Formats: sequence, structure tokens, C-alpha cells
Amino acid sequence: MAIRRKTLIRRSGVEWTDYNANIYHGCAHNCKYCYARLMTKRFEPNPLDWRDVKMVENAVELARRDVRSLHPGRIMFCSMTDPYQPIEAETRLARKVLEVLLDSPFHILILTKNPLVTRDYDLIQGHGNVEVGFTITSLEDIPFWEPYAPGKKEPRIVSFT
Repeated sequence: MAIRRKTLIRRSGVEWTDYNANIYHGCAHNCKYCYARLMTKRFEPNPLDWRDVKMVENAVELARRDVRSLHPGRIMFCSMTDPYQPIEAETRLARKVLEVLLDSPFHILILTKNPLVTRDYDLIQGHGNVEVGFTITSLEDIPFWEPYAPGKKEPRIVSFT
């Protein structure tokens, strides 16, 4: 399922970043500690609906427009959901939007728990305007805290050096 938005890059309420860009609505990971699910409770009365991930179908065109019209700063990619949702393997939406963002004067912060981010290493490497942050939870705690997180069976160690 897809949704359309009027803007992609929005002002952030997080003090260490200027903007956020959320290309998906909802999150398949369903982490128990997730603040986004609690913040969007008014939009998603049934907590299970949050796992029904919807892509922003016009995200690429919005990203192109927004980077031309906004004052450069730091963009958190994504702040409400992981940009590497399981459907990302098919949609490649994060990669397409990331190509636009990396070709702009903005500094990009990618936060993910999905090893799929390594697919985009060819885009990320050598860029001085991008940081990648990973969520790391102990293997014992993953089933409880992150019931649908990727890579539960075989942990992967990824290096961006």
C-alpha cells in the first residue's frame, strides 16, 4: 500500500538534527521500546496497524523539490520508522531517496537496524556528508524487545571503514 504526501523533508523536533525525512509510514520491526508507535497512537488506534507499512509513493519527487527549497542542514533519514523496512528489498525507495539526498548540500543521518543498509554502501562510501547509526541489541533480548527485527538468527557485523 502507498500514500502520497505534500512534503517529505520536514522540520525536526529533535535537537541534534534540523529535518527528518520519513519515506515509510509504520514499521514492521514492532520494537517494544519504539517512541514512534506511541507518538502516532492518535493516527493508528490499533497498535497492529503500525506494522502495516505504507510507502510514500511520491518520496523521490518530493525529496528533489525539498532539497532545492530548504536551507541546508542535518536530515535524519528516517526519524519515525526504519528506512530499511523489509519491503525496501523490493521497492528500493530508500536507495532512490538517498541518491537525491547525497547529491545535495545536506548532512544525512541514517538510523537503522536492518543489514539491508549494506546494499547501499556503494552510495554511502566516500561521502563526507553522511553518517550511519545502527541499533544493536543483545541476542538474548532481541525476541522480546525487537520481535520482528531482521537478522535474529545470524547476527551480522558490518563495517563502513
